[in-house]
Amino acid sequence: VSCGVPTAPLNGGVQAVDYSVGTRLTYFCNNGFRLSSKDLTTTVCQSDGTWSNHNKIPRCTVVVCPSLGSFSLDHGKWTIINGSSYEFRTKIIFSCNPGYYRVGPAHIQCMANGAWSWRNERPRCRIISCGELPTPPNGRKIGTQTTFGGFAIFSCNPGYILVGSTVRECMLSGLWSGIEAQCLAGHCGIPEKIVNGQVIGENFGYRDTVVYQCNPGFRLIGSSVRICQQDHLWSGQLPLCVCKLVNCTDPGIPANSIRESKIEHGNFTLGSVVFYNCNPGYYLFGSSALTCQPIGHWDKPLPECLEEDCGNPGSPPYGTMVGEKFSFGSLVQYSCSGDRELIGESSITCQLNGHWSGPIPHCSGKDPYLTVQARTHTSLFRHGPLLSCSTSTPAVLRASDLKSVSCKDVEASSFHLRSKVRFTCTVGHTLYGSAERICFPNGTWSGRQPFCKPVHCGNPGSPAHGRIFRVDGTTFTHSVVYSCMDGYLLSGMPTRHCLANGTWSGTAPNCTSKYYCYLVRHRS
Repeated sequence: VSCGVPTAPLNGGVQAVDYSVGTRLTYFCNNGFRLSSKDLTTTVCQSDGTWSNHNKIPRCTVVVCPSLGSFSLDHGKWTIINGSSYEFRTKIIFSCNPGYYRVGPAHIQCMANGAWSWRNERPRCRIISCGELPTPPNGRKIGTQTTFGGFAIFSCNPGYILVGSTVRECMLSGLWSGIEAQCLAGHCGIPEKIVNGQVIGENFGYRDTVVYQCNPGFRLIGSSVRICQQDHLWSGQLPLCVCKLVNCTDPGIPANSIRESKIEHGNFTLGSVVFYNCNPGYYLFGSSALTCQPIGHWDKPLPECLEEDCGNPGSPPYGTMVGEKFSFGSLVQYSCSGDRELIGESSITCQLNGHWSGPIPHCSGKDPYLTVQARTHTSLFRHGPLLSCSTSTPAVLRASDLKSVSCKDVEASSFHLRSKVRFTCTVGHTLYGSAERICFPNGTWSGRQPFCKPVHCGNPGSPAHGRIFRVDGTTFTHSVVYSCMDGYLLSGMPTRHCLANGTWSGTAPNCTSKYYCYLVRHRS
C-alpha cells in the first residue's frame, strides 16, 4: 500500500525514500525560511493509505532579522532599499550628512540565519577635516577650526604684501579653498595695463622690471621700462600708446595696367589699399590688391600685366602664313602655292580669350603626304595632335597633314562615307577645335580643324614680404623664381614649375624676418 506523494509546503519541500506503509516523511523549508513551530514537521504513511497528518501541510515562514529601530547613526541616516520589515534579503544602506564621511560598512543585508551581515562592526560618521593651515612667515592667521565649514583669515605685517587668498574655507572635498597665502617683502603687485599695448614681465618683486610695448601702428610716449621700488610702487609713470603716422611709398603702376586707390592727403597711409586691372589683351600676374602694412611696406609685390598670346597657329601643307606676332589683336594671313585654291578664311585674329578667331584654312589638291596603311597600325606622327582613323580598312594619317585632307583626295578603299578621325594632344597641351571629324558624302570633313595649346597654370601667387623675381611664362614647362624683400629670408623651394595638370609644383616659400628681439634683465 502506498500513500502517494504528499503536497510540499510553499517555499519548502519533503524528504523521503518511498511512500509505502510505515514510511516517515520529513518536511523542510528553503534557505531563508523556517517551519512554523505550531505545525508538525513529520508524517507517517498509515495502513489505510493515508498520511497521519491528514494532509495538513505545514507552513514555511520567512526569516526575520532583529529590528534596527534602536540603532542611531549620528550625523547620518540609514535607508531600506529593498525588502521590508527586516525579513530575509532586506538590504539597508548608510549615508552621512554633508561635511561628514562614513567609517565602517556602507550597507548590510538580512541573512538566512536571521542575523545582519555587519557582524561586530557598526558604521559611524566622522566630520571632514582639512588639516592645519600654517601661518605665513611675516604674517598672521585668524581661525583655528580645521573641519568642514571652518574659515582661516590671513594678513601680513607692515611692509609686506599678501599674495594668495586672504580667506580660505574647509570644503566637502577635505581641501582648503583658494591658494596658499604668502607675505612678500617689497612686492609691487601686477603692473597696470596700457591701451593698444602690452606689458612684458613675470616677476613683480623688489628690483624686478617690466617692459611696455605698443601694438603695430602705435608709438610709445614715456618710459618703456619700470622698476619695482622699496616703497612697493612701480617707478615712473604709466606710458601711453598713441597712433603712429605710417606711410608707404607709391607702389607704382605696371605697364599696360589701370590702378584704383583711395588715399588721404595724397599719401598712402596705414591700411590704404590699391587695386590693379590690366588693359584689354593682357592678363594680371600677381596680386590684384596691395595693402599698406604697419611697418611701412606693402603686403605684396607689384603685379605685372602680361600680354595674352594665342600661340603659333601653324601653316597648312602647300600654304604660307604671313605674320610674326601672335598676341592679342595680331593678324596672320594665308595663301596657297601654285594654282591650289585656299579653302577657309584667308586670315585669323588673336582674340581676348587667347584663342584664334577661327581654324586655319587648307589648300586644295591631293596631298602626297597622306599615307594609307592597310596592314599595319604604325603611325607616321611628326608633331601636333595625335591622329587615329576608324575605317573599314585600318589607316593612319600624319596629324600635320590632315589640315589639307579632303575625303575625295583619299582612295575610296581607305576612307568611306562616315569614316572618323580622332585627335589628341601630347601631355601638357589642351585640344581646341573638333576632337573628332567625320567624312561627309560631299567629300568634306565635319567640325573645325583642331590645334594644341600648352596648359595654362595661371597666377602662382607670392608670399607675404616676398615677390616673384623671375618668370619666363605661366604655361606648361615654364617656371617662376621667388625672392624676399630686404630684411627677410626665404625658406622653402625658390622655384616652381607649371605642370601638365595645370597646377604649380610644390608650395610657395615663406619669407621670415632676419631680426629677433630679446628681453634682457639685469640684476645687481
